Amino acid sequence: MLYVGREEYQDGKARHVFEAKEEYFIQNGAMLLEKQITCNQGRDTEPIKIFSAKEIQQATNNYDPNLILDSDIATIYKGILDEREVAIKVKGPPIHCSTETMVDFFLQQVTIKQLINHKNVVRHYGCCLEIEIPMLVLEFIPNGTLFDQLHGQHNKITCRISWLDRVRIATETSYALCYMHYVVIEKLNE
Repeated sequence: MLYVGREEYQDGKARHVFEAKEEYFIQNGAMLLEKQITCNQGRDTEPIKIFSAKEIQQATNNYDPNLILDSDIATIYKGILDEREVAIKVKGPPIHCSTETMVDFFLQQVTIKQLINHKNVVRHYGCCLEIEIPMLVLEFIPNGTLFDQLHGQHNKITCRISWLDRVRIATETSYALCYMHYVVIEKLNE
């Protein structure tokens, strides 16, 4: 048996060695590792957990009943992984970007979110690299998004947040943005 590139030759016939998910895992995993090495040299950061496509499929009940949010950029499912509720962000409908651009965007999110540790920013737990566009596994926020809180979930209910709480939310949001723009950029530049 002779191995050449990604094909195996046996009795003069070519046979595909890697399944698509293995190819995506290798391709996306290599790019993620390269980005992490660049960003995290010598830092003590929590490693990113890599989930298999099968684990994600099981956690989301085959991507069906636990759909929690649709947007123009991604679809987010609620699931349970490692005995905790998570939000799983998957590729959404095609936008005017190449697959390579989408993969790079998701891998940048993984790398940057690993550096962020702030109480007002959603935590990043891991990702799945076995599909063409990687999936992100994030902290599940049971009360919904800030947009939902201010405008009502799916715009169905009116906001019941007092002006005092709105000012507090605006202040905490500004702290989180400041943290992301200054502290994370400093970590990236070290």
